Amino acid sequence: MSVSPVASSDKIQTALTNLGVPDGFIAYDTVPLLQQLVIALGNVTSGGGGGGTGNVVGPASATDNAIARFNLTTGKLIQNSGITIADGETGTLAGSNSGDVTLSGTPDYITISGQTITRGLIDLATDVTGALPIANGGTGQTSLAPTSLTYAATVTPVFADGTNRQITMTGDLTLNGPTGGSDGSLWQVRLIASGAIRTITLGTNIVTPTGTTFSGAVASGSTRLLQMIYNGSKWWVVRNQEFTA
Repeated sequence: MSVSPVASSDKIQTALTNLGVPDGFIAYDTVPLLQQLVIALGNVTSGGGGGGTGNVVGPASATDNAIARFNLTTGKLIQNSGITIADGETGTLAGSNSGDVTLSGTPDYITISGQTITRGLIDLATDVTGALPIANGGTGQTSLAPTSLTYAATVTPVFADGTNRQITMTGDLTLNGPTGGSDGSLWQVRLIASGAIRTITLGTNIVTPTGTTFSGAVASGSTRLLQMIYNGSKWWVVRNQEFTA
């Protein structure tokens, strides 16, 4: 591009106006035109929502795709970062910045390294406290000892409340099969006769082996142990024994 050595102030003002320089900077013929041009260009500022002026200065080089961040509080200095965003609309973050993510407690089955969370194996002996729900492969109980069911003339247990139960019978009992079981579920109950002979009547969803007759009378002070397995619709009695001690 060639520049004419001679130009009128009107032509220069028109050129500056096209660049966004307001009228009035070419006001005095006594000021050299080149000097006025420099002054005018020095007053060109970039607009923006913040209304700030001046240049933003960055480092001499930067990491490709790295996120720029401000350096200090002037609003005019930016610096490189170790965090990058991959190209594309679904670009992912990369880089070491795991300091903002922490784990509560000291779980040894979850670790964090950079942006990666790794799941390990759970040790049921040390990592699980309280009752492990039946749905998660546990018994729903905190120990192997049976948990008590409150006596009533008719009892319908809930399978999820525990698979090893005990009822002290202070009267005769109608026992229904537990609700909420699934095909293959195992359940057992100890039935203790208290104060007199107590009679157990099985609900319609409990069946005994073919060719057997269920005797529901339990001597006072004795315990009847019933073990059952669920076939998806009925509870099969697989063990029916009475103990005096």
